[in-house]
Parts: sequence; structure tokens; C-alpha cells
Amino acid sequence: MYFFLVIPICLAFFPSPPVPWGPDSFGAIVTFGATLALYSLLHFVRVRRLCRRPATSRQQRAYDRWRRWNLLFLLLAEVTVLWLGGWSAAVRYLWVPRDPILLDDILLLVPLTAFCCGWWALAYDAELYLGRLDAEPFGRVKYVLTQCRQSLGLIALPILALQGVFDTALALSPTLAASPIGSSLLLAACTIVIVWMLPWLLRWLWGARPLPPGQTRQLLESVAARLRFRYSDFLLWPTGGRIANALVTGVFPRPRYILLSDRLLDQLTPQEIASVLGHEIGHIRHQHLLTYLGFFGLTGSVVALLGPQLSEPLWHTRSWHWDHLASWSVWGLSLVLFAMLVLYLWAVFGYLSRRCENQADLFGCRVVSCARWDCAAHDRALGPNAPLPAQACPTGVAIFSSALTKVAEINGMPLDRRGWQHDSVAGRVAFLEHITRTPAGEQRFHSRLLRLKCLLLLATALVGFLAWRVGQWLH
Repeated sequence: MYFFLVIPICLAFFPSPPVPWGPDSFGAIVTFGATLALYSLLHFVRVRRLCRRPATSRQQRAYDRWRRWNLLFLLLAEVTVLWLGGWSAAVRYLWVPRDPILLDDILLLVPLTAFCCGWWALAYDAELYLGRLDAEPFGRVKYVLTQCRQSLGLIALPILALQGVFDTALALSPTLAASPIGSSLLLAACTIVIVWMLPWLLRWLWGARPLPPGQTRQLLESVAARLRFRYSDFLLWPTGGRIANALVTGVFPRPRYILLSDRLLDQLTPQEIASVLGHEIGHIRHQHLLTYLGFFGLTGSVVALLGPQLSEPLWHTRSWHWDHLASWSVWGLSLVLFAMLVLYLWAVFGYLSRRCENQADLFGCRVVSCARWDCAAHDRALGPNAPLPAQACPTGVAIFSSALTKVAEINGMPLDRRGWQHDSVAGRVAFLEHITRTPAGEQRFHSRLLRLKCLLLLATALVGFLAWRVGQWLH
């Protein structure tokens, strides 16, 4: 649910084209201030208009639509500040020209952080007015800081940590920078270390704590033992009753945490909680986290190979002959390439993510299913030694569908609204009912998805290889 920040963060680190009128500190700061004021005013007017009307379901949907449009506003504001205003060029060539470790990367994220904080500070009023936020545990400042930790920090801190470790290693051993193989191996090693540490980082950012002993924890432990699932701990995700959700973090068995929000545990029945846990375990069993990591790794490699061809004059020229460097064609090409990257992530990764969610849904249904493919109701409760059936039964589908519907209603999500990474709840329920009508339907789906994963990863790797060959040919 926080992946929407990947695109604006990618924009911050995307190689910037030369500014037509040259780098200018005053112009960059003025553009940043004016854009931030306009961006905040736009949201202020919309939120005030929203809060003048009764807090009906229609207003809830209007606010959700505005939140989705916020990503487009955020991207437009960032392009204005980083590229048109010259913030990126000023950071790299005027303020920190010697490229110190992490300082330039942090400065590049300043506009995005300011835009996000401005939006969250105004969204606090709408969340409070629509009943999505309890005023007792959250004030405006605490709400903004919590969103920064749980949203922006979750995406930005791993990237900054990876960049910092990589830059430090290159500074200690400059020969690695001259070796494509050495720098690639170093980047791969740093990525593995950051991915391994990510569960600890997420636990700290979200303030999660071990789930206290009780019937709920005993149920979760019995389901994990039945599935022979290795994990570090079950964590309670405190949200002040705002969110009903769960997630799994950790590519490796240690550390690996299962996080369940407070409201999810309060509102769902034990069987529904078991099905949600099965959904999260399904992501691990079907290697979805590794698939996402490979997808973003290969995509990042393609961008890294294409970036130097685009920005070589900017990176390697120190004569400041901006009359020759300031080419609108280069600026336009940069914008087109970034738009293609956004479209690729939005369409291709979105489709892959939705199919992976369907696969995890099927696993969640199987966890609360019996061995009878056509059962109307379970004859008895599933014991800790009950085998995992190869096919979800109608009762298991009904239990998991009920959990999905409850989560959507608690979070104020329309059942027919489709997201970037998730299909609509109504669509996911219809898919489960359709795919489990025949005994072989689920197996056919798994086979098709496996072929899709392999094809997508091979196609991305092929594009990266072609980009590398084109770069060699151009030089």
C-alpha cells in the first residue's frame, strides 16, 4: 500500500537533464517555494470544501479519488522543482559538487518530503472529519511524523542506506568504480544486506511490538506450525484503530515478521484471521517477495544503463558551457523516458502484483479449507495436523471472501474499486469463486502465472542487455 511513493522517489534520483537557463541556486529555491505553496493551496481548498459537507459515503469516495489524484499532482510538482526549477542541477553542481556520501541524495529528497508533509498536514483534517482517525492518540504533528515514518521512511531509508553503503565502498576502493563487474557485485552484495535488515527497519519505523500471549497468538502459531512456516515473531501493528491490514516482511527466514494491525485482530473472527495469515504466508510460499526484488532490480539496472547515455554531458562537463548543454531535445527525451518508466511500473508491475495477490488469496483459502472439493460446510474444526489440501473448498473460499469484505468495509474502501497492486474486492471474490469451480482450475492458474513471471524477468533482462549493447555502440 506504500508502493505509490516508489515512483516519486525514483524521479528524485533519476538523472536530471540540463536546465535550459543553467543551474541557479536562487531560481531553484524560489521555484521550490512557489510550487510548494501552490501544491498546498490546491489541497487546502479541496479539503476545506470536503469538510463543509456532511461526512457521507459519497464524500468518502470523493476523498479517496482525490488521494489517488495526489500522485499525479506530486509528480508534476517534483518535475517542476527538480527539472524545470533546476533543484537537481543545483544540488549536484552548486551545493555539493564533490558528491559527498549521502548529502546530495538527502537534498534531492527535500522537495518530496516537503510535498508529502504538506499533504499529510492537510489530510489530517479530512481523515478526522470522515471518521477515519481518532483524535485521542493522534494530533496533527504526530500524524504527519507517523506518516513520514511509515510511508516515506519505509521506501526512502532502504534506498538511502543502499546508496550510502555503496558510495562508502567505492570511496574506500576507487578501483571498483572503474570495474563494471566489481561495482555490479558490490551493488548486489549491498542489496542483499539491506534486504536482510529491512524487517528490523520496518519493525522500528512502525513501532510494532510482539503480539501478547493469548488465544489469537496461539491460533497464529498453530497455523504456522501446521504449514511448517519459519518466522521470527508475530507483531502487533499499532495504528490507533485506523487500519485493518496485515503483511509479511522478510525474504529470508530470519528475520521474518508477520504484522497484524490492531483493528484487524479486533474485528475478524478466528477463522478469518487464520485465512489472512494464510494469505501472507502464500506470498512467501510462492516467492513473491523475491519476484518483486528481481523485477525492481532488473528495472533499476536498465535505468542505470540508459541514464549515463542521457546525462553524460551533464555529469562529465565542468566547463559550464550551458549554451551548448541546454538542449530542449535532451530535456524532452528525459521526460519521455521517465514517463515510459512510470507507465512500465504502473502497468506491468501492477498487473504482476494483482496476479500474485490472486495467488496468495488462493493459498489463504486453502489454509481454511478441507480436503473435500465440494463441501458445503466443514464437518469439524481443522486440527493442527490437518494436511493442506491441493484445492480450496467452497467453505474456505467463503471464509476468506468474508475476511476480504470486512477489511474493505473497515478501511472505508468501495468493494468495486481496483487499486494499482490489488484488484477490487468484488473482483478478487469473483476470481476465487470462478477459479475453484473445477478441480484443475487452480493448478492451471499457477502454471500460467509461473510462465508469466519467467517471461517478464527474461524480457526485462533482455532489454537491459540491449541497452548495454547500444551504450557500447554509441561509445
